[in-house]
Formats: sequence, structure tokens, C-alpha cells
Amino acid sequence: MLVTRLKLAYFNMLEERRLKKLSSPMFRKIDADWKRHYHRINPYKVCRTFWNNPHGIYGETPLSALDPILKECALGPSDVFYDLGAGRARLAIYVAATYPCKVRAVEKIELFNHHTMQLIATYPLHLELHDADILEIDVSDATLIYFYGITFSDNFIRKVAEKIPYGCRVITVSEPLGGRFSVLKKYWVRYPWGKTEVFLQK
Repeated sequence: MLVTRLKLAYFNMLEERRLKKLSSPMFRKIDADWKRHYHRINPYKVCRTFWNNPHGIYGETPLSALDPILKECALGPSDVFYDLGAGRARLAIYVAATYPCKVRAVEKIELFNHHTMQLIATYPLHLELHDADILEIDVSDATLIYFYGITFSDNFIRKVAEKIPYGCRVITVSEPLGGRFSVLKKYWVRYPWGKTEVFLQK
């Protein structure tokens, strides 16, 4: 357990160094406030309590690893980016502070949404927060979706895929959506537990 915590702490230290080089002053200012909000909050415990599941899994994709993929997507003012299952919304905040597109974060956990709303109220972010189930949200205007679907069943993922409009690009972790989606490119991304594949598809 101690070794795992030390590895995680080391990984996070390296991630913060990489992110400092990549991110804008605007994001770094918001991110410092974001960290103060979550200083004493364990997101893993929050998820387990909310979903009433002692084995619940929570994960966040390292922003420094996702940044090259987002750059390749060349998000512009006409784009709409969705983060389905946004958690603490750090990715959504990063995209909103870095790219000129519209950003929608979709999350059900009230505690996370409470802090996200405080940050949205404080900073001039073109970011909307939707307190909704992933399967209930209308994503018909999406041009790029991020979906960290590792924790969901195959049936749930299939239902998500059915909602996605034709022509929309989708970033998924570990597995592509399959079906009508064609993989445009795949990337190896390092997480605290090791490397895994991330897929860009359309």
C-alpha cells in the first residue's frame, strides 16, 4: 500500500511538471484554485460513497498525455467538446481555458458539481456543467467527445455509442467503441498504473 502511494505521488509530481510547461497562465491560475477546493477531498472515497460501491473505481486521464491528442483535433470556435463523466472537471476546465470551443461537462456526483460550479462562477470559462446521467444528456451538437469508459459495462458503452452523432470524433480509453466508428489514430498514454491505449475515432 505504501509503495503504491509513493508511486502515485511520484507520478503526480512528474505530471505537474509536464503540465506546467504545457498549460497557459489562465489555466494555472484556475488549477491552483481547483487544487485548493480538493485539498482535503479524496475523489475515490467520494465515488464509492455516491455509488454505494466499496469497489468503485475512479480515474483521471493525465492532462499532459491528452494534450497532444487535443492539439491534433484542432478545436475551434465552432466545436463543442463533451466530457462524459467529467468527475472533478479538471479536463473540461483545461479544455475551456486552452481552446476557443464550447465545453460541456456531464457529471452526476453532487460534491464534484458543487465545486465545479463555484469555479465556473469565479472564472470566465465557456464551460457548461450538466448534472445529468450520461445516457440522458443530449449530445447532438457534439463535435468531439471524451469518454473514459473503463468502469462501464459493454451494454452501457453500446448505448453511449448509439447517442453520438455521425461525424463526431470520440476519444476513448483502453478500447475503441467499435461498430460504425473507425479508429483514426491510437496513442499509448501513461497512467499511474501503467501504459494503456487511447483511441481517437469517428
